[in-house]
Amino acid sequence: MSKRLKLDPNFAAGHYFLALGSAYAGDHDRIFPHAAMAERLARRDLLARAYAGAHDNVRATGSFAIGHYRDGAEFARSAAVYIPNSPTAYRALLMNLALGGEADEAKHALETLRRLAPGMSQNWIRQNAVWASADAMKRYVEAFRIAGLK
Repeated sequence: MSKRLKLDPNFAAGHYFLALGSAYAGDHDRIFPHAAMAERLARRDLLARAYAGAHDNVRATGSFAIGHYRDGAEFARSAAVYIPNSPTAYRALLMNLALGGEADEAKHALETLRRLAPGMSQNWIRQNAVWASADAMKRYVEAFRIAGLK
């Protein structure tokens, strides 16, 4: 557990970031328990309330990390309802749809993502992705290729 969460185990945003970091680092056992804790605590945490849907966004990222793409797409859809102008939610939706066999829907998610983040490109993906595992990074890049990102 992070030092911040040892000091305050009720810090919702801390649980969110620990879940997200665990997804990127490949520490899959920690993703969903911390996402659930972030969701439970968010009602009392002003910082977490400012980013409603964060718990579903991190679950979408975690689902991608473990290859549960259909679950990930559902979590990302839910996150997009809470945060409809979030490129992060649409990146999570796109990557789960593309590798879940829903290429047409992934292309629609890419259209929205391009509107929200006009600078999105394969080069941007390679420079900004933080996946620790070469396999996860390869799948991430492939998802965007499937959706039509150049």
